[in-house]
Amino acid sequence: MFNIKKLVAILCMLSKQLGVLDKGKICKLLFYIDKIHLIEYGRVVTGDRYYKLPRGPIPTRTLDILNEAEVNLFPEESEWFFRHLEVKKDKNRSTKCIKEPDYDELSKSEKAIIARVIEDYGKYDFSKLINITHEDMAFKIANPQEEITIQKMIADLSVDRQKEIIASLKSQKE
Repeated sequence: MFNIKKLVAILCMLSKQLGVLDKGKICKLLFYIDKIHLIEYGRVVTGDRYYKLPRGPIPTRTLDILNEAEVNLFPEESEWFFRHLEVKKDKNRSTKCIKEPDYDELSKSEKAIIARVIEDYGKYDFSKLINITHEDMAFKIANPQEEITIQKMIADLSVDRQKEIIASLKSQKE
C-alpha cells in the first residue's frame, strides 16, 4: 500500500546521499528499490504501480506527486511532503530534502536496499539509467504503456522463487 511518509523518507535518503534529484532519476531508482526488495524480501517498498513508458519504468503515483503534489495529495499529506522536500517547478522537478523525516517509516531491510541502490545506480545520470532499465527483463517483457506487474518484475527468477514470492505476497494480504 502506498504511504506518503515512506516515500518522503526514501526521497530524503536518496537526496541526502546524491544531492538534488530530477524526477526521471527518482523514478528509475525507485524501480530498482522496489524490484530488488521484492526479489530479496518478498515485498515492494513503495507500493506504487510501474508502467512501461518510452524512457523506462515509471512509478505512476510518485510521478503524479512530483508533477503536482498540491493536486495529487490530501492537504495533510501535502503539508508533510513539503515540510521535508523542496520540488522546483522546473521541467525536471528538481527535488531535494530540506528537513530529514523520521526514518522509522522504513524497515532495516528497506534502508539496506536503498543504500545498495544508491551505491549501484546512484552514480548514473538519467540517460544512463534509461539504458539500464531498458535492458531489465521486467521492462523488456511489458508492452508499451502496460503495467510492469510483480510477475514481470520477478520473471527472470526461477519458477520456484517466483512461486515463493507470490505466496509471500498473498499471505501478506490476508
